[in-house]
Amino acid sequence: SPTGTVVYTETQTPTTNAYGLISIEIGGETGFDAINWGANIYFIETKTAVVAPLTTYTITGANQLLSVPYALNAKTAESITGTITETDPVYSGSQAANITANDITKLSNLSGTNTGDQDLSGLVTTSAVTTALNLKVDKEAGKDLAPNGTVAGQMHYWNGTSWVTVAAGINGQILKYKNGVPTWSDGNINDLSIGDSYQGGIIAYFLVSGDPGYNVNVRHGLIAADADSELGSINWHISNDGVTGATGTAIGTGNANTNAIIALYGEEENAARYCYDLVRNGYSDWYLPSKDELTKLYINKVAIGGFDNPVYWSSTETGLLEAFSLYFYDGSIEPNMYFKTNTLLVRAIRSF
Repeated sequence: SPTGTVVYTETQTPTTNAYGLISIEIGGETGFDAINWGANIYFIETKTAVVAPLTTYTITGANQLLSVPYALNAKTAESITGTITETDPVYSGSQAANITANDITKLSNLSGTNTGDQDLSGLVTTSAVTTALNLKVDKEAGKDLAPNGTVAGQMHYWNGTSWVTVAAGINGQILKYKNGVPTWSDGNINDLSIGDSYQGGIIAYFLVSGDPGYNVNVRHGLIAADADSELGSINWHISNDGVTGATGTAIGTGNANTNAIIALYGEEENAARYCYDLVRNGYSDWYLPSKDELTKLYINKVAIGGFDNPVYWSSTETGLLEAFSLYFYDGSIEPNMYFKTNTLLVRAIRSF
């Protein structure tokens, strides 16, 4: 009853958000799982104290719990009455309906211990295997098969229609792919392009005249991580409070923005903290891109690869409640503003 014996109690001290709302979960303390839901009906009584030292309860209420908790009792039902009729379903829509007697015979031949008497003639023809092998030539014992006509030491790649020979490179060069075609490179940054692998990630942008940090004699730019956050979508901040001062929008300001967010929010798990803590392919100086840096990632998203279509966070704050983001799907490079509590995708970057 509303005034009956207490079978479980707990005390919580939550804090409201900016709108005066709280969200609590009841039943997390010891003893909740010991309640015998099938023994009686139950009521839940709440008492609320809002004035320090929070010992005087000024708001009370008791309401009957209805059907939901009794699902806990259903899993321990003591008995079942009545007749239970069970029929086997007909899997007419299954692939199993297409199994023939000939298929069963083939499967029977493959069962048991391999004694050498299995008959695979109905599965793969000898002539087909022979024809395929005749088009290959083994250049060195224990190595892969190469296209017929290959000279020892040559490298080939399939261009979608035929095998093409790759010209020999110079000692010390590395083989890289550009638009699906292998080319030799000495690994020098001046020989690399957007979309190439470099220093732990993918080259996303080269600085041009007018960009902060541009040097006509030394190539600099941005490197994107080779994948989005493995955590999935992350919020910018767990609540809409606290201006960080991370207002930089230009290329080169993402790192400072990230540090400003970390300085205010500390160890809180958010988009900036994920990038700040990231160690990937031997590099640990990743950060959340600024608005303009995120725009460069969008412009070169095809060459960089691995992006999903939804919205990505930048590190640029627009005020107390919101921060800039960019929608990677609709072809627009106009930034959007989302509440910091929204969960969006994250792609970390670093500079070189």
